[in-house]
Amino acid sequence: MRSRIERKHAGLKRGRPMNCPKCEQEQPDGAVECSKCGVIFAKWQKAQERPAAKPASPRPSSGPVPAPVQKSGRDTSRILKIAMKIVAAICIGGVWYWYLFTAPSGLPVPENAYEDANHSFALLQPQGWKLTALKDCTSSGAAFGTTKDVCNVLSLELDRGAGSSRPNLQVIVAPVSSVFRTGWGGSAHISERNMDEIAEVIGKGVAGRIPGFEVESSELIPVDNLNAVKVVGSARLEGAPMQIGDKVVMVPFGSDTPAIEMTMGGAVFAGGSTAYIVTFGSEKADYGYVGKVFDEVMESFRVTERHPTPFQKNGGVWGNILGDAILGALVGLTIALFKLP
Repeated sequence: MRSRIERKHAGLKRGRPMNCPKCEQEQPDGAVECSKCGVIFAKWQKAQERPAAKPASPRPSSGPVPAPVQKSGRDTSRILKIAMKIVAAICIGGVWYWYLFTAPSGLPVPENAYEDANHSFALLQPQGWKLTALKDCTSSGAAFGTTKDVCNVLSLELDRGAGSSRPNLQVIVAPVSSVFRTGWGGSAHISERNMDEIAEVIGKGVAGRIPGFEVESSELIPVDNLNAVKVVGSARLEGAPMQIGDKVVMVPFGSDTPAIEMTMGGAVFAGGSTAYIVTFGSEKADYGYVGKVFDEVMESFRVTERHPTPFQKNGGVWGNILGDAILGALVGLTIALFKLP
């Protein structure tokens, strides 16, 4: 059965008497609007035919909004990035520490070696040679163009009695910058590349004490896991060398004393911030024996405390290409680490 409203609609369409669909007041035939409530029948009917409006979505409550739940994948990625950054920082820090502060150890000190704690070295005293500890900083420094902190600290001498020459070895210590050209904070980088330059410095140093000295050979030798430059040269002495002011001059021998042909030389190397110069001198006829003793002393020589770190061994800042490349790479990696997200 049709509802009451539908029947009213039907009557409205056919033009028959009907009641107002709103207030139920009976209406005359053909009425357009209700005589009681004033509703316009056509508009009312059109409104009834419209589809029902969708209910409005409820407004969110005024309480706190819950935080969105993080996805587990994002958490894992973030943890991995943090872990990688920590590992990279440890690795880079370890390389920094190795390069700047780790000094490789030298060879063991031989038994019964003479040790100089003040200058951090040790060596074996050759049998039959007299050892004398010295503190001669004036004449040793003059040979290298300076008197500051350049000191002859040890003398080894073979006494053959009156009328014979006395072959000798000497150990001289100096700040490394007094002998070598180094970068900021560095020791000396000694290699085949700069061996000739260092040999020339040694030659000038010996010639400063013995006028007429000329270098005849030079080579790179190992000393306690360090590189050293060894030079051998000769001079003809027609007098005895004597220090006068800043110069060394030859005081003539007696008229009956012949000139002496001398063989001299030494080795120079850097142990951290200290340069060591070990020299020798003898008559040319004795060089075979004295040269062998010198080599044995250099084989036993130990730097006891001041081995250079890799940073020092490469000459410090602006020391050499390899050292500067390592330093630049470390700086670059450190900056990149701080820029990681």
